[in-house]
Amino acid sequence: MKRLFHSHIVIWTACGLVPWLASAASVADAQSSAAIFVMNADAAGPRRVMNADGTGPEWLCEGQRPRCSPDGDKIVFASHHEGFESLYVLDTLELQRTRVLERGYDHIIGASWSPDGKQLVFVGYKGGRAFQGGRGELAVVDASADQKPKVLQQGEVGWHPDWSPDGKRVVFWFRMGQNERLHLLDMVREQPRVMLPGQTTPRNSDPVWSPDGKQIAFSTDRAR
Repeated sequence: MKRLFHSHIVIWTACGLVPWLASAASVADAQSSAAIFVMNADAAGPRRVMNADGTGPEWLCEGQRPRCSPDGDKIVFASHHEGFESLYVLDTLELQRTRVLERGYDHIIGASWSPDGKQLVFVGYKGGRAFQGGRGELAVVDASADQKPKVLQQGEVGWHPDWSPDGKRVVFWFRMGQNERLHLLDMVREQPRVMLPGQTTPRNSDPVWSPDGKQIAFSTDRAR
């Protein structure tokens, strides 16, 4: 394992786009406390959406914790604009959003696309917020319709799980007592989760696969 730099959340994107959030205080036209924008990964500017004078990114919609689809045309995000927390898919070409998860969660803390773009794995909490009395679930749902999810794991699951490029595994973190531990889940054989070795410090979280599936970047409090 190699330490790169200090960061809270890592997003390893192959689509060349970086979806991001901003507070309403910094955007005059924003309609909620968090909004989703799209900009090029090289920071050259927003993709297709910009202000009329050609400067700055344009507000797309309210939402949090966005992730690009494998083809770069869609973004999955969490939102409560209908009065309850759910997952939505935004078509960045047509600027249309679709709710893909039925009502039932109080707090959704991240989602990841399957490599073929047909499914989403996500973390949701019922009966409260994450790590504040809620019951966590790692679950999977189709990315095309409002439906009931299939629960894969339960407990204190951390935000932003990540699906491997070959579609066979999901990496995520799980709170075990006072420790945060990275785990792998076999999506093909649906075997019990396996904890990754070498986690000797309390904080190990926010894992994300490299595009070739050979490495996992994550946040940790360990020394070099």
